[in-house]
Amino acid sequence: AGAAASGVVSYAVDQAGGLWAWGRSTRGQLGVGMGHVHSAEPQRVLGMEGQHVKAVAAGWGHALALTSSGALYSWGFSAHGRLGSAPPSAPHAQEEVQLEFRGTRGYQDMVLRVSGAVDQALKSEREVLEGQVQWAPQWVLRHLKFIHIACGMDHSVAITDSGDVYTFGAGG
Repeated sequence: AGAAASGVVSYAVDQAGGLWAWGRSTRGQLGVGMGHVHSAEPQRVLGMEGQHVKAVAAGWGHALALTSSGALYSWGFSAHGRLGSAPPSAPHAQEEVQLEFRGTRGYQDMVLRVSGAVDQALKSEREVLEGQVQWAPQWVLRHLKFIHIACGMDHSVAITDSGDVYTFGAGG
C-alpha cells in the first residue's frame, strides 16, 4: 500500500495492489476515463485492473505507476515527453519534444516531432490540451523492468533493475 499527491489529485494503492485516484485535473491526471476531470471520492484508475501496483508518483498534470512485475505505466498531460512515450496526437500544436535517456551505459537522444497549426495563444486550455492528454494509463518502455519511480513538476524519473536511470520531460 502507498500514496502520492500532486497539487490537485491524490492517489492510493490498496493492499491488493489496486490503484485509486480522486481530485480535480483537466489534464487527464485522474486516469478514470476520457473527459473525467473531477472526482470527490476515490475511483479505480482505468486500465490498471489485474495489475498489482506497488508504487505511484504524481507530477503536475501527469502520473506514473509501477507494478510488482516492473512494468511502468504513465498517463495525463504528455507535453515535453514527460510520459516516456510519444504524445497521443497534437493536431493543434507544433513543438519539438526531446526525450533524453541516461544510464550507466551512456545516453541516447530521441527527438519526436509533433506537427500541426501554431497559434496556441488564442486557444482555450481545452483546445490546447486536445491531443496531448492521455486519459488512461499506458504501459511504456516495455523492454525494461523498473524498480523505482518519481515525478517532478514537468518530468519523470524511473530506475531499472540494472541501475539505469531514465528521465523524460522538461527539466528531467
